[in-house]
Amino acid sequence: AETLEQYEYSDKENEYSASDQIGKTGIEKEYEDILKGSKGEETLVLDSSSRIIQQSRTKDPVSGSDIYLSIDSELQKATYTMAAKEVAGILLSKLTDSKSHGTKGKKASGILVSIYDVYDAILQNSIVDVTHFSSGKATPLEKRIYTRFSDVKKKALKQISSELTYNNTRAMKALSEAVRSYMDYIFTMLKNNNVIDQKNMDTTDKTYRKYYDNEISLSEFIVYAIRNNWINLENLDIDANYYSQEEVFEKLSAYIIEELNDDQAFDKKVYHVMVDSGRISGSEICLLLYDQKVIKMNKDKYAEIESSMISPYSFIREIITSMELPVGELGLTPCACSVVITDVKTGKVLSMVSYPSYDNNKFANSVDSDYYSKISNSSAFALLNRATQQKTAPGSTFKMVTATTVLEEEFIDPYTKVKDKVTFDKINRPWPNCWSSVGHGNINVTQAIQHSCNYFFYEMGYLLGNGHKNVVDNEKGLQRLRKYADMYGLTSKSGVEVSEAEPTFSDVDVVRSSIGQGSNSYTPSQLSRYVTTLANGGTCYDLTLVDKTKDVISGKVSKNKANVKDKLSLSPQTLTAIRTGMRRVIDSGSVTKLFDKLPVSVAGKTGTAQITDNEPNHALFVSFAPYESPEISVTVQIPNGYTSGNAAELASNVYKYYYDKTSRDDLLRKKVSLPALSTDAVRD
Repeated sequence: AETLEQYEYSDKENEYSASDQIGKTGIEKEYEDILKGSKGEETLVLDSSSRIIQQSRTKDPVSGSDIYLSIDSELQKATYTMAAKEVAGILLSKLTDSKSHGTKGKKASGILVSIYDVYDAILQNSIVDVTHFSSGKATPLEKRIYTRFSDVKKKALKQISSELTYNNTRAMKALSEAVRSYMDYIFTMLKNNNVIDQKNMDTTDKTYRKYYDNEISLSEFIVYAIRNNWINLENLDIDANYYSQEEVFEKLSAYIIEELNDDQAFDKKVYHVMVDSGRISGSEICLLLYDQKVIKMNKDKYAEIESSMISPYSFIREIITSMELPVGELGLTPCACSVVITDVKTGKVLSMVSYPSYDNNKFANSVDSDYYSKISNSSAFALLNRATQQKTAPGSTFKMVTATTVLEEEFIDPYTKVKDKVTFDKINRPWPNCWSSVGHGNINVTQAIQHSCNYFFYEMGYLLGNGHKNVVDNEKGLQRLRKYADMYGLTSKSGVEVSEAEPTFSDVDVVRSSIGQGSNSYTPSQLSRYVTTLANGGTCYDLTLVDKTKDVISGKVSKNKANVKDKLSLSPQTLTAIRTGMRRVIDSGSVTKLFDKLPVSVAGKTGTAQITDNEPNHALFVSFAPYESPEISVTVQIPNGYTSGNAAELASNVYKYYYDKTSRDDLLRKKVSLPALSTDAVRD
């Protein structure tokens, strides 16, 4: 962050003082010189008693200019609402009334969200404030739960004490899941408190690895850590010269228990165990939402929950469907989304949505410390501007970069066909496969974009790397690919005047990088600049959030123009081949039903970024409309959104809102609905 010292100038007119307001982030930082204005000056003459005897103003203060954003406020609010509803629909489609997580660890598309995860998230993310349970204003239900909590915590500390003995050799894997979670928390706490010296600790050490693999006890690890000087004794107020190893251990054990006694994060761990074990029921969680006025009181519904006339699972589904319980605050997977809408003719951003977000009013003039603590400690990460700071692999949305490269470098022409053999065996194992197990036949580049044929683009990567007899020059291939990624703006920040993560262009495996894998990683804002460049025929803008500035004295208005970063001289044949493929994705592909009733023709590309089998895939969609004469681009990223069909569905709703005014009320007022396409309907 900037400090006043960084704003010292020799020109007296521009000096800053401690009382000045300074733009330290975002647009305020970028436009500080325009916003700040200039100070006034006043001359005072004092007598010997420091009383004012003469006063004259030599210069009046001048206000800084006003800045007007390019953001369309109504479009921004509408897009935020539609994003929230899309994410809620995805979560509902995966929510199950059991502790099962489906195919987690085996297949990403079949991962389920347990209702118990929702119950737990309501407490962990302070949607329900557990500290209120012990207050003087606690409800009878809150008091009962707190009494139970106190008992469970007391037993937990007793269990921990029994494990933290000098000669304990009970391995972590032999502990119950609850006790093991407590011990894991302690280990993390000791690291965070710098009691365990991570600089000295050798993570390749055999004993450390045994602990990491749950093969020894935490006590054994601590004894070993003391012996090897991995413990900062100064932080425990211990002098090693006066205590034996066992005495140091005992003092550390006492420190741990003392810390846990007054540790709200540990209390949350205890509440997690209570939810998981049924010591706090789902019905009680639902009633707490009413007790703490998270949702508006409905006495009839309250009574139905108390009497078990409605199950907590059904109730949770009901309040998610009605959006009384925002899924973004749950911090589950999925819980987030970002959308960037850009005017392709000017490079001005019309909407930049990051869901979930936070209430700016809580930070106006002064910071609401309780609110800040709540959102900063939540797994929902509402403070993160996902549109500019959350990077994911682009998946198949990157394929247009590869297509541009091979067409412009004349490795192929628009009519060159490649036979999809499913398994690409021209490189060393493991061999990558096309998503289709039967292949796409003989196809050209336009058809490859339409069907998102991985095999075709593997072949393109192979060609770019001068592939021959299973040997590929990855460095040369990536160099060629990077040339056009750079032209599309994918090797630098997008230009928006807020904090943005640096893009990552792949530095490994040109074959896999050609389908958006490798180490490619971009923010939605960066993907928006890329697809905007495609839409307008090759003008790569530094995107901007500023529409104009206005001098408050003269009234003079200065229109802001986005800087042109690059001008691609793409052949008409290249543009036609790529954009036709993107149009066919919409009118002859797996997402056609999402767009067939729109009053405007859209061109787009889906992208699914695989992570691991333990997490749902990221869902992406880049697009522009109208296809014949593009006006706007819409980029959607849904982290852990399962399938790109969900991202495409949200984009279709954005286009419907933008181009069909009669649909707006229905789009914003109707309840949450399940995704129109199944998880496996779109493959890319």
